[in-house]
Amino acid sequence: MIGPQEKPIAIKKKGSWFGNWIWWKQNLRRLIITFSWLFLFWIIVSATNLGLNKYTENKAVNELSAKVKSLQAVVVELNESTDNMTDNMILGSIMKLQPKLDKEVAEKISEAIITNCIKKELSPYLVICLMFVESGFNQMATSNKMAIGLMQVHWKSWNGSEICDGIETINGLYQIETNIDCGTSILKKLITEGGSIRKGLNSYYGVASPEYHKKMANALYTIMF
Repeated sequence: MIGPQEKPIAIKKKGSWFGNWIWWKQNLRRLIITFSWLFLFWIIVSATNLGLNKYTENKAVNELSAKVKSLQAVVVELNESTDNMTDNMILGSIMKLQPKLDKEVAEKISEAIITNCIKKELSPYLVICLMFVESGFNQMATSNKMAIGLMQVHWKSWNGSEICDGIETINGLYQIETNIDCGTSILKKLITEGGSIRKGLNSYYGVASPEYHKKMANALYTIMF
């Protein structure tokens, strides 16, 4: 009796370098086209992102320029006469920039600003913005270059000078009235010597910095609007 015919067992042939080469030869063109399209897509995406970033950056700069004129022009335009300056005006500006500041501290700062701005013919808005950018109204602020207090007065540069006369130790600059008195004297001197607010601020900061002026302008815009 003849049994059912058994199916032959398929024997899997091992691949060969020649066989692999035939496969690559047949598909190489497709792979090149595929990678070319992927590369082109990557270039388009990268160029689009770069263009969007540039557009966003230019838009931000244009918006800032539209909202805020040059710092010097705005300060001159919005500067109040010393007769019309009040504690509430200055206090309100300080609290708008730093809402978490203790009100009693803010009141002392505003009183010192008014006193010194009247005496030295400085814009209170300029001093408020500088103080905010320099220290955030932190009277205990100390930089790694030993700039001290609210207006970040550099002790080594001004110690012993007529500008900060009467300050015996560096600790004196942590006092609100003393720091603002010394800081506004320095600012007035540098503006007078520079011939403009912009040049005076450059000297106060130590270098011409567009970023520093931008921070000042943003602070001023916050106060005004």
